[in-house]
This record gives sequence, structure tokens and C-alpha cells, in this order.
Amino acid sequence: MSSNCVIWEGPDIPCINLCKGDSITDVIYKLATELCKLLDIVDLSTYDLKCFKGGVCQPADFHAFMQLIIDKICALESCSPCANTCSSGGTPVVTPTTFNATSNTTLKVAPAFHYKNQFGDTVTTMTVDEYATAIGNKVYNQVTSIATVQNSLADYNKRISALESVPAPTLELPKMTPSGVLPKVATDMFAVVQAMEAQFVQHKNALGSPNQIYTNIQKQIPNLGEAKSLANPGMTMSSLPGWNTVTSNHADSLGNLWLTVADMRNAIQNIITNYMPNDCAAISLKMQAIYKNNNIVIYTTGEIPASFVNTYSKGTKFTITDNKGNSMTTFIDILSFLNKIDGHTINIESTLLAGSTDFTIVAEPNFTNKVTGSQCQSYLQHHIKTTATCPFTTYIPESKAVTFNFTSESGMRTYVVELWEQIGTEALYTQSFTTSSVQAVTGTFAGLEANTNYKVRVLVNTDGVITTCEISAIKTI
Repeated sequence: MSSNCVIWEGPDIPCINLCKGDSITDVIYKLATELCKLLDIVDLSTYDLKCFKGGVCQPADFHAFMQLIIDKICALESCSPCANTCSSGGTPVVTPTTFNATSNTTLKVAPAFHYKNQFGDTVTTMTVDEYATAIGNKVYNQVTSIATVQNSLADYNKRISALESVPAPTLELPKMTPSGVLPKVATDMFAVVQAMEAQFVQHKNALGSPNQIYTNIQKQIPNLGEAKSLANPGMTMSSLPGWNTVTSNHADSLGNLWLTVADMRNAIQNIITNYMPNDCAAISLKMQAIYKNNNIVIYTTGEIPASFVNTYSKGTKFTITDNKGNSMTTFIDILSFLNKIDGHTINIESTLLAGSTDFTIVAEPNFTNKVTGSQCQSYLQHHIKTTATCPFTTYIPESKAVTFNFTSESGMRTYVVELWEQIGTEALYTQSFTTSSVQAVTGTFAGLEANTNYKVRVLVNTDGVITTCEISAIKTI
């Protein structure tokens, strides 16, 4: 235990520059410094006694020294002569009556009694009375200070001994209330930092590393800012309001991208408005699709005037592609199931399409007006997501438990949360949750070992298709 851990709680002591709140190290140093000064003052070797007429025996201690001074003063004040023989031999002290000095006799004083007068001059002499009084006051102050120091040191010794007998305190990190990464409740700082790190990794995986972002920023078309606007050929792209001439970050690049898309849309809309046959505007189509039990069901809604027929006898070309790159093409007469509640079903069991992946469906409608001969074509696309999105899951370790929470997706889902040993080959515990809408899901694995490494993961079952999410490592407190 360091003495710097203990502070002085007593009052300020200006004469030795001791303040409340100083560490015990400082307190003992200041008291020891004063003690050293005192010892220097009472050191008889620092005093020159040759000024006494006839000489004196060197006093054995400070008490004998003070007695000698008192004897001299008494002689000056016509007191009875004091003992004048030396116990250890030597030259006897001359009897006071032969010392021709009075209380007003001026003497040179020891350096410890030098002082500054009102003119700033150093005074090195005093009268006998002044010298004796100064010595008495100095001795009294030093004796008092020594007593105070001894009492303080004894008190500090008791305090330090008491501190050393108590075990060192255990460090406990403070709790904090997060505002975004976890629910707004007081949570251990370790859990908050762990959640922040997990979300940072997810954001990094979703957005890419800084190097990937900067690399893709550089893919902007060279000199795009100097290119002519498609919607307004009299302007350059850089003259569009909000255009970033220097793209130094992702936000600048994304802003230019949206301005470019808007410019392209305006140009295409201009072509549609001014150059496409007017009667094509009467056609409006939307397409949706679902996947279930090896069947893809396609729904089309909208308006196709009766004057329009399929341009090709086979109907509309549909292309279905899965995430693995497999595809199939078929022709369907949209007019035969337009706005019908049952839609059109395509069985993919005997095709190369993989039912455990997402699908992209592209339709290329083409109709001809029997009256005007106008030919109208379009492009429809729909994405079927069969694999579920892994939820962002927060794991909060406790001493013998792990609590988890996440938010489910819309639609029917079954979430299975598994807890594994660090090097295990099968799950120790599982918890299952079935949801049909966006909602908060929470649970706890209890009865675990403290300070032990575990692994946790989530499985998402969507219509029999299981999505396995990333494994997270976690350690109980």
C-alpha cells in the first residue's frame, strides 16, 4: 500500500505549508524537514562559545547549554553565582561577577537567529535579553513542533497499519445507459462495448472497409462533371445544384450518383413523353411473386386495354434466376391471369433452380394495338427472398448466464438460438421463437459456468428453408 493513497484530513498548518488534502508522503516530508531544522538548531557543535570571558566547558547537551545561558543571564541580573565546576574536568567557568556585561550588552548571534529589519538589512546581533528571549521562544516552538510531529506520526502509523490489514478493493467498472446499441437501461460497460464492437463489424461488413469504399469511389466515370447533362444538354453535370466536384468520401460519391440517376430519369421521361406512342401510356402493369413448396406463383395486376394483344403468339417471356446462377425461361400469356387472385404457378422441382436460394424474376411484356398498330414493350422485375436475414443479436454475459435479444422480421419465421461449448460439437441449449411480425425477442441461457468461453448462433427457418447465421464467441463474467 503506497503512502500516496492516504491524505491529511486535518486543518491547514501555514507555518510548515501543510494543507488539508495533502498526501501522507507530503505530510511526513514537511514534518521531517522541520524536524531536521530543529535538530540543526539544537546541534551544539554549531554554536561558538568562545565569546564568554574566560571560556566555558562545552555543554554535554542542549539542556546544559540552556542552563549555561540562564546562568549568564542570572549573573548579569546580579543573581547568586551558579555552580561553576565542570563534571568532566577542564577549565572552570569564570564566576558571573567577573563578566562585565549587562542585559543590554550586544552579542553576535548564531545564523539561525539572523533576521531582516524594516529596512531589509540582515541583523546579526542582539542584546543579551533579546538573544535569550529569542532562544527560549525558538526552543519552545521546536519542542512543541516535535511533540506535534510525534503525535501525527503515531496516528499515521495506526492508519497505514489499518489500511494494510484490509484486502485491496476489487475494481468494478461503472454501468452506463446506452442510447442506441442496447435498450436504454443501466448496463455493464463491458456489455455495451461488446455490443458496439459487434455492430461496428456488421456495419463494416455491410458497407465495406474504408479501402473498399475509397476504391469504389474512384470508379466514378472520368470527367463526369464535364459531361453534358442528358436531360439538359446545355448544362454540364458539374453545374447541377449540389454536384461535388471533388469526391473525397462516400457521401460525396453517393450524392453525385443520385444526381446522375435523376438526370438519366429526366432524360428517359423526356423520351417517353415526346417520342413513345401515346396509346402505350394506357398500359400499366405490376408483378409480384412468392415461393412455396417448390412452386413459384406469379401475380400480375394493372390495366391492358382490350385493343392490345400479345405481339408474340407464345406470350410474354419470363426468366427466373436463382442465387447460384441457374436459370430457366418460359413464355406465359399475361392476359390469361391478369388481376386474378390465384396468379400463375410454375413448378421448379424438375428444373435446375435451387429452392433454398433467392430468386429474381424478369418479365418482358410486348403488346400490339390492333387498331393503331402501335407496339409497346416493357420490363418487369421482382425479387423473391427465401433466405431470411440474420437478425442483429445482442448478447449480454453475466456470471452464470447469457441474455440475448433481437428484433424479428415481418412474415412467418422460426428463430432457433443455440448455445455451444467453446470446443463442443453439438449445442448445449437451444431456445425457439416463432414470429409473424416485427417484434422484440429476448431470452436467457442460465445455469452456465462463470468465466467460461461459449459460442452462440441463430438459425432462421422460413418455409422450411434454414438460414444459418454467424457464430459469435462470448465469455461469462
